[in-house]
Amino acid sequence: MEEENQNLNPNGDERQSDPKRQKMTMTMTTTPLLHNGIPITAGISSCSHSLMESESDKKVLARCCHNYFLPDELWVEIMSWLPVKSLFSCKCVQKSWRHLINTLIHDQTFVTKHLLNNNSTTATPSLFITCCHGDFRKAQNSFLTITCNEKEDARHTDHLETIIRDFDLSILGQQQKYLLSLPGAYCNGILCIPIFRQNNNILLCNPALREFKLIIGSCFGHWRRIERKRILGFGHDSIDNVYKVVRVACESGLLGAEIHTLGVDRYDSWRRINIDLPEFYTSRTPPLMCQELQCKRIIYWFASGCYNGKPVILSFDLHVEKFQTISLPSLDDDLSTTETCSVIRYKLALWKESVALFKFHAPRCRCGKRSTCISPKPIEMWVMDESSKGPEERYFWTKHLTIPPPLKQFCCPEIFWKDDELILMSYSHSTDRSRRVPLVSVYNLSTQKVKSLHGIPENLYEIGSFAFVESLVSVSHDSALAKEQLG
Repeated sequence: MEEENQNLNPNGDERQSDPKRQKMTMTMTTTPLLHNGIPITAGISSCSHSLMESESDKKVLARCCHNYFLPDELWVEIMSWLPVKSLFSCKCVQKSWRHLINTLIHDQTFVTKHLLNNNSTTATPSLFITCCHGDFRKAQNSFLTITCNEKEDARHTDHLETIIRDFDLSILGQQQKYLLSLPGAYCNGILCIPIFRQNNNILLCNPALREFKLIIGSCFGHWRRIERKRILGFGHDSIDNVYKVVRVACESGLLGAEIHTLGVDRYDSWRRINIDLPEFYTSRTPPLMCQELQCKRIIYWFASGCYNGKPVILSFDLHVEKFQTISLPSLDDDLSTTETCSVIRYKLALWKESVALFKFHAPRCRCGKRSTCISPKPIEMWVMDESSKGPEERYFWTKHLTIPPPLKQFCCPEIFWKDDELILMSYSHSTDRSRRVPLVSVYNLSTQKVKSLHGIPENLYEIGSFAFVESLVSVSHDSALAKEQLG
């Protein structure tokens, strides 16, 4: 490293006049790199984005960073706080950094530290959305990532700007047409995507690393007949530090479950696991297609169609590999005779490392007056208290708050973008009332203010049930094999 930096600055003159260098030095020195032992990396992150346009800029950045004379251990600590994109940009600074970063991204200790640091920062996550032009089967390539960036003066406006970018599936080549439009599950930067028309094979993909892994086969044989009667889950067992994929199939009221452990099982190997839930044994097949939520090492699904006709929450512990049903809180679901044109819906969401349940109303006109027959209703938010479960493993719910009707239209709560920023989705009609127009807003639980999101595509179909954050977690080293199998 010393020889290389001498080539960058052969005179060793730290006072060399360079406008770009002076500008960058000011950017990096306004915030100390270390504060109470914690690295502050805003300066390096901004430099890597703003001064990486040419080779001379890269050399300027290298000289500036080297002038801090920090040991390699501190540079490793700083790099563990950088976003994936900024970290990869630093590989272009100099050869020693490129070698260091290439080594770090394959070191599991660094990958874990980087994941924890980036999940704990206030960096803005992305929302995963699906756009559809009518035929849902033609929406496979419509993955879009929407990143909400709140400007400094946004607090004085009633809207937030958005940046939309395509979800890059070019690593799959022409085979990307096989993908469903929305990932079935997500964990730590990895998307778990069921593949359409391929016996429900599973594709795990890390977009940041451009890696993917194909998991094929099943303990239950051909899944085509029951592909709409199953649930999918993917999560991280933090105790054993492994990732697992779990599937539940339902046919004629009977359940079967299987699990795949990454790095342990072969790509075509699944294990049967016990799922003894008498309340699911019914004379008809319950609609188990529902969203997945992971909190800590537990996966949750919202399921309906049980023997008593009441919806429940199905949970799965990734470590002990055990299923359990959780009752909903005691909710007053009785509608008066004047409210027959709405139907009650429920939605699970992750809120501050806890499971939140939303109860809301959706319009279902029965009188022919359409949207004028009923006014929007409040949204109830309940939080599950895991610490209060007793010897029978019962969970208790606490009503956290009631959200007044935030908009003129019915709103569906989607996910928490930030701790107290709830994404709401509703629909309006075009001027000629020939089509529905999606409206996406952000409701702040603390201020009770609503801000709309600008730039939402008019063909928006669905918002994913997770906030996406890039990571360095590798899914496989056999992406070439998976690509060959996809073909």
